[in-house]
Amino acid sequence: MSSITPARALVALITTSIALTSCARPAPTTDPTYVAAAAQVDQLLLGLEVTGVGIGFMAGREPGSVPSVTLPILETGFRQAFGGCATVSSNTMTGELSLDFAPGGCALPEASTRVSGGLTVRSMESMGTTTLGLAFRNFAITNAPTVNGSVTVRFIDGATLEGTFGDFSITQNGATPVRVDGSMRVSASRFNTIVTMNINGAATLAGRSLALRSQNLSRHLLADCFPESGTITIQVPSGASTTDATFEFVDAETSLDSDDTGLAFLTIGGQQKVVQLAPRTCLAL
Repeated sequence: MSSITPARALVALITTSIALTSCARPAPTTDPTYVAAAAQVDQLLLGLEVTGVGIGFMAGREPGSVPSVTLPILETGFRQAFGGCATVSSNTMTGELSLDFAPGGCALPEASTRVSGGLTVRSMESMGTTTLGLAFRNFAITNAPTVNGSVTVRFIDGATLEGTFGDFSITQNGATPVRVDGSMRVSASRFNTIVTMNINGAATLAGRSLALRSQNLSRHLLADCFPESGTITIQVPSGASTTDATFEFVDAETSLDSDDTGLAFLTIGGQQKVVQLAPRTCLAL
């Protein structure tokens, strides 16, 4: 029986590594059903990423039990993060804090991503629990869709928040707004360098309310252009009814490398194919 020498082992390891790194990624499908589903989810997906970032601004600042404690904590954090680029104003009598970004937007801390529009936060007390009413006003990130509407947020812990959508919409390039209902749980690092979203609700597209959910959909702002892991499922037309279309993102150089390529697995009716999301201006330029 022959033995494997260290030199042979090294050659085998190098050969295997080259084979893995040079592995061609699968070409995206041209199936019209899959292409249409990918186009349908694109604006919605990017808008939800923007929303996750906005909600994540609260992360790392677990509020106190009364508004007079909550607002100064948030105000101090905003001022430290954006300096003179954003206007921050608070009213402890009404329990409101407003954040308005300068024309042209402001750089997100730790990244070159720019945020624009504004946010208003209202602190509310109910049975000893503090919740935040978060209103988005033309809030956007580096050429991404604009979000408007409200989300009622409560803290699970200092890094995890749970929100309920209210009169919420996502708009891109003057297209008909996509409306979103339901709930969203966001886990974020300080000022959203990493945002993970779990969603259970519905999206209104072309006048139809379609079930929407995501599981551990993760977006890394400092390095990635697309979600790196997790799934998002939305209903798509199927004859006279609808069926689930589930997108799965995989961050692996030897697979789709979703976060850099925008490729994702899409499963419709039990059949999985690779789809290509539309090119986007990378939020982590």
